[in-house]
Amino acid sequence: MAQAQAIPERHPALGIVGSLFRALDRIAAPPLCLICGQENASAPDGTAGVCDACKAALPQFPANRRCQLCGGLNDTALEVCHECATTPRPWQCGVTVFPYQGAAGDLVRDYKYHRTTAYAPYFARAIAHQWRTAEPLVHPDCIVPIPLHWLRRLQRGFNQAELVAKFLAKDLGIPCITPLRRNRQTGHQARLDAEGRLRNLRRAFCVPPRLAPQIADRTILLIDDVFTTGATLSAAAEVLLASGAREIAVATIARA
Repeated sequence: MAQAQAIPERHPALGIVGSLFRALDRIAAPPLCLICGQENASAPDGTAGVCDACKAALPQFPANRRCQLCGGLNDTALEVCHECATTPRPWQCGVTVFPYQGAAGDLVRDYKYHRTTAYAPYFARAIAHQWRTAEPLVHPDCIVPIPLHWLRRLQRGFNQAELVAKFLAKDLGIPCITPLRRNRQTGHQARLDAEGRLRNLRRAFCVPPRLAPQIADRTILLIDDVFTTGATLSAAAEVLLASGAREIAVATIARA
């Protein structure tokens, strides 16, 4: 029987040459702005960003009037907004980047429903910047994205929260893990009121026993795309805490 031929190892110089060509390509044709598609707007890691003009057009929350639990507009004299003051939140702190309106809302919808996955690194960088700016009191050990049901993921082609979470993990230097599972396919939350959202998510998440050691006594940064009533994040956070997590913080791209 003929001996199998050994596969030659890839020479380290080839990797260096490849990196050099990629760097030269970015210099010759830097990524265009994700929004207008015209101005050059590359991030330090070489991925596409947003030009200064488009960045200025994105809606923002006032820096000194942010809720410490959801990251959105704080409309009270307290440290938290009215909604978070009157609704129990099973997490310690939270941040968000944009109000879910105008150009920011369009960006999130394009990302989520039209598979514009090139937005994911930009969203992750924006969340990381907001997280550092907020100077939260908790220090997460790991990042956990809100999961999709397998059928919804198959239909959409990707999990929007998980993709952002993976880029965010690189930026913050902590691991992204996926111990949460979606037990059943829930209806679209956008069509429901606050009470309906809570009913819709009852027993929707679980942490399989074999995965529980991944989160035991750990502080978790829970990631989702849009914070509306907080029902999805609450349901997931309660399951993580019941499965052994020490404490939870949350981060989203936008706050409705």
